[in-house]
Amino acid sequence: MVQNQRRGGRTDWSTPGGVIDEGETVLEGLTREVKEETGLVIDGWTGPVYTVSAEAHDMNWLLRVEVHLASGHDGVINIDDPDGIVIAAEWIPRTDLT
Repeated sequence: MVQNQRRGGRTDWSTPGGVIDEGETVLEGLTREVKEETGLVIDGWTGPVYTVSAEAHDMNWLLRVEVHLASGHDGVINIDDPDGIVIAAEWIPRTDLT
């Protein structure tokens, strides 16, 4: 999980992720985002486990979220978020998530 710094000093925790760059596949973008936000290199992915889509017709955009499970990783936690949003990262056991 990563801790994100939001406007007004608010923070929240989420899974790593972000926006796919032009020319990237979903999994390439996800792998890059996880490395930037945690320092971990993912060996492979399973999924998507689920997807969620939302469309805002008046703004002419579509948001699509895909959740995948990492099948292995290498490295240690080291945050290098170019957006400066992620301020912490840590392993949280699945049993502790609600």
